[in-house]
Amino acid sequence: MISSPASAGEEHSPAREERALPSSEKPLTVIAAMLVSACAPAAAVPLSYDCDTPPGRLSELEQVQPGPTYAISGRIRADDLLPDKRWEPAGNVFVESADEQDRVMLQLIAPERQSPLSIVLRTHHGEKNELRTLGRIALGEEASFTLAVAGGRARIEIGTIRAEAAVDLGKDARIGVGCSTGAFRFEGLKFGQ
Repeated sequence: MISSPASAGEEHSPAREERALPSSEKPLTVIAAMLVSACAPAAAVPLSYDCDTPPGRLSELEQVQPGPTYAISGRIRADDLLPDKRWEPAGNVFVESADEQDRVMLQLIAPERQSPLSIVLRTHHGEKNELRTLGRIALGEEASFTLAVAGGRARIEIGTIRAEAAVDLGKDARIGVGCSTGAFRFEGLKFGQ
């Protein structure tokens, strides 16, 4: 514990008496304080994620949040699109219910395996899937995004594009980003409000 000296006029009592640390203990106290401050929530520190996956593979960076409101924001850029007969290159921003039955995703996908990529809003409710194309973006073009969920609605913003969708995720949802069959760069990622 780091403390400050007693204020002027404060009565000195044995309970308030502080022992001076030997010089050999001081560095450990400073190191412990630095380690505790480094354990701040992930939402407080913007992250970068260089998502680079081989064809047909998926990689994700995610965390569970207590909810019932969720948000993730940052910047996304597609750097490389790889060929695969089954899977299209995709950069994903998502929030998924704890039971994996409901999901909302903002995606950059390349169905033609070349630029430009489609900007897509995808929702899943059990077996029901909906896909809405919102726009296009070039390979190498970076765009700011936000995906926020509150009150049964998901709000998507990417660049100048805005969209909404109904979604019920409940508590303890997974929130994250990922990619498949290519290289996508996520910068300035913030998990939480």
